[in-house]
Amino acid sequence: MKAQSFTTVNVDTLSSCDTATYIPVLGKSPWRLSIPFGPGIAYCGSWDGTFNHPRDKAMFNGFGLNISVGADYFFKPENRFKFGLGVEGGWQTFFVRSTYKDYLYNIASSYYGITDRNDIDLRKRPAEDMYLVVGPVISYDLTKKPQSSFIEAAARVGIFRSQSAMIGAIQKSQTRVIEMIMPTDKLIHPGVRGHIGAFFPLGNNWYGGAQIAGFYTLTNYFTTGYDAKIYEFQRKHGGWSLQLGLRKSFNRTTLVEVKPAECPTCVAPTTPTVTLGDQKINGLTVKSGSLARGVYPKISWESGSSQPGETFTVNVHKKSPTADEIVYTQKNTTARSFEWPQDLKWTGDTLAQTTLYYVTVHAERDNKCGHCISEVATASFGFEKEAPVYVAPTCKFRHRLVEVSAYYSSIVGRDSVQCYCYCNGTRQSMGTYRKRTLYGTYTVELERAKLNGFEETKDDIEIAVPAQFDALVSSMKKPKYFKAVYEIDEVCDGKVTRHLGDYQVNITKVKGKYVIAKTSIRQITEEEKQRIIEQEANKAKKGAPKKRKK
Repeated sequence: MKAQSFTTVNVDTLSSCDTATYIPVLGKSPWRLSIPFGPGIAYCGSWDGTFNHPRDKAMFNGFGLNISVGADYFFKPENRFKFGLGVEGGWQTFFVRSTYKDYLYNIASSYYGITDRNDIDLRKRPAEDMYLVVGPVISYDLTKKPQSSFIEAAARVGIFRSQSAMIGAIQKSQTRVIEMIMPTDKLIHPGVRGHIGAFFPLGNNWYGGAQIAGFYTLTNYFTTGYDAKIYEFQRKHGGWSLQLGLRKSFNRTTLVEVKPAECPTCVAPTTPTVTLGDQKINGLTVKSGSLARGVYPKISWESGSSQPGETFTVNVHKKSPTADEIVYTQKNTTARSFEWPQDLKWTGDTLAQTTLYYVTVHAERDNKCGHCISEVATASFGFEKEAPVYVAPTCKFRHRLVEVSAYYSSIVGRDSVQCYCYCNGTRQSMGTYRKRTLYGTYTVELERAKLNGFEETKDDIEIAVPAQFDALVSSMKKPKYFKAVYEIDEVCDGKVTRHLGDYQVNITKVKGKYVIAKTSIRQITEEEKQRIIEQEANKAKKGAPKKRKK
């Protein structure tokens, strides 16, 4: 078998398999814009100060609003899990809670004795923050779709411009300050801001969702009262926001450098090794007598390539003088050996007939630009059923005298019924009559060494036939002569394997012995033999003796 190799190449797109230096690729832009907005609540220095009553009596920060704009840059936007860096700027405000009034009225009454609330002028302005922060952001796409839902989390640090709330009370009649809380000129402080949220595609690279955001910074304020003294304070300032959010991502076209496409190459595996137990039988024919019960071949091979990603196809062929049949196949397997298949095992583990096999193995590999098939590696082997011991048949030559018709003379006596003439009542004188009698068949089998098949050997027939006839009629009245058909067959193990011929012979009695004239031996056909037998039989049946006068 002469192995051949060939490569089949399937080109998907020209852009992936041509020799261009750069190709345009449409992908995701690393930039994403964010616009969150929503309500919030301020952190007032402590948990009790924020949520419990009485609340923080210094600031009275309450419900608020928040809006910001941000931009995030992701380093590998094509990944599902993305890491980037973002910047965000925004504005937020926290309104003053209504309980500030009770606080101021209580001060006016307790410290200044002012009980007429109509004489008190209350003032307020909400707290306000502006911020600019920068920091890391992570994002994870929930699916592999181009526009996928995602979750996002960010933590950023930066600067806050924080103005505390302004609240105060003035006595109208005296035009004097009862209590006043106001921001100082120290407005800039460091701070942190973070959020976590989930967003869902709206179309055209827009996403909508919700997020929870929080911030923490410091704020400065001062207080003054009737005594005209100013007291300056710095306190913690923070809060939470439950926001709706919009995200906008972008696509981009980039030029990607590509190398010229390389078609895959496949290398033929090593020559398969066929083992039977611990014996290698490549190219050998194993006799059935040396086969251990239940032991079958195992075929193994090695890859001819150092590159990964190849698979193997195996075919087991059963070979005969007139046919080549594939009796077993394994396709696209990564294994490098296989046991003898169950369907090919011999019934009862006994080899039924001599069988020759050969196995072929080839490698295959795929890449983006094509598919290759290697040359074929082959190995042959076989199993020979030992022939039974030949016993030569026992052959002999069978000689037969068939349905002979004999003639002999008989003296007819005076008192013989056969001699009385019923026509005129007279008796015939004594005489000699010739009578025809049909004898049976005589058969004898002679060893080959004793009589080597007459075939037209007239001398042998001349010797053998009288002896056989003498044995045939030994207990009967000896005829003068007879006419016979002599046949010769070769018989092996009781079956006629060859017919050597049929002969017509005439035998006469001379001086007490039967002799045969060579001139009377004639080989005859089957039709002549049957005709002679029938004619002689008919003559014998007529039975009327003919008188032979002396």
